[in-house]
Amino acid sequence: MKKTDAHGLMVFLLAVFLWSCSDKEVFPPPGDEPADSVQIYREAFDEPRQCVNCHPQHVAEWETSTHAYAFTDPIFFTLNDIAQAEGLGQFCVKCHSPIGVLLQETPPGFDQADLSELSRQAIHCDA
Repeated sequence: MKKTDAHGLMVFLLAVFLWSCSDKEVFPPPGDEPADSVQIYREAFDEPRQCVNCHPQHVAEWETSTHAYAFTDPIFFTLNDIAQAEGLGQFCVKCHSPIGVLLQETPPGFDQADLSELSRQAIHCDA
């Protein structure tokens, strides 16, 4: 399987999984306009505080994990700036904020102040 095919399959499976766990509509109704994948992601992903009612233990474990702080650590941002200066683009951010990448909020040189709360949550259940 090609890398792009595997990525597309993973995105599709994630969307199906999220749809099954949510009362939100993941896929927009068919229409004449092409689907806006960023908007679909924004509607499909939940912030961790949405999960706490059903999964309090999981959220409590996540809150104290390094995953929860993967995109808030000042050392990460310093090292990421160095990596970007070396031409690595989003190499680090792809793992530290995969949802930020999917929402297209983390291009090289992005400003942390411009990130949505969802992107700032780093690595959580939906990632």
